Amino acid sequence: MLMKYQHLLEALPAPNFSNYTPLTFQGQQIGYVNKAHIAIFDQFPKIFQFTFGNLAGMFAQEFVEMSIEDRSHALKELSQKLRDEGLVNNWRDELFAIYLDAERHIEVFQLERGVVPLLALQAHGVHLNGYTMINDVPHVWIAQRSADRVIAPLKYDQLVAGGLPAELSLKENLYKEAGEEAGIAKALVEPARYVGSLQYMTEDEFGIRNDVLHCFDVELPESFEPHNQDGEVEQFMRLPVSEVISLLQQKDQFKPNTALVMLNFLLRQGWLVVNDEEKEHLMSYFHPAN
Repeated sequence: MLMKYQHLLEALPAPNFSNYTPLTFQGQQIGYVNKAHIAIFDQFPKIFQFTFGNLAGMFAQEFVEMSIEDRSHALKELSQKLRDEGLVNNWRDELFAIYLDAERHIEVFQLERGVVPLLALQAHGVHLNGYTMINDVPHVWIAQRSADRVIAPLKYDQLVAGGLPAELSLKENLYKEAGEEAGIAKALVEPARYVGSLQYMTEDEFGIRNDVLHCFDVELPESFEPHNQDGEVEQFMRLPVSEVISLLQQKDQFKPNTALVMLNFLLRQGWLVVNDEEKEHLMSYFHPAN
């Protein structure tokens, strides 16, 4: 049974860390720098310092002693430099808050979203699993991403998903994304239950994805119908759970991290049955809510 879903884990390959230098903030590792890019980061000595033949990197003490606002401002010039060098493949004009902890208690600065993977900094996002019971049969809502998306065009996705901008809480971002992506009224999203997060690191053409995906589940009425508002979705589909499982068993149907969220959702609901050993392996990325 596990072999049917192993390809979902393989679609999120672990980074080749031999190509990277660890990056610390006040002695705590928070990211990595590609060794091929160190010459560019070296041009900003007030922000970065590299030692031991570039085997170790850190945020400079001068940078650490700045306020969050000043650190964020200092990183704007770096971000533009990286963009000018052609290293930022997905510039978003959107700031992400960077934290020292996955619980988002200690913010250290804000950074352009497209630059975050170049430093392998931890990014956060929200994913909404929407489902409807029809004649006691679970049906799951999925979205097909639009053809012009930079990442994973035309792949299947959660009903609602999006990165977490600075200054928004998880639930505020869920309301925002639900309205923009699917035209879902706040009242329908309100009952959504936070169930925990999925954490992983993977490497792609943008750098290292060091992601925490915060997962919500919500049951929707049979009369519910989503309507895309921002052009990011090609179409929405409400499928019997058996058809969703069939799609998961095929390669390259879902956006890779979305597939992981969907697999986790089906396992938690008991709609996908595997043996205990397989379930433990497939759920190893999941951190339940307290």
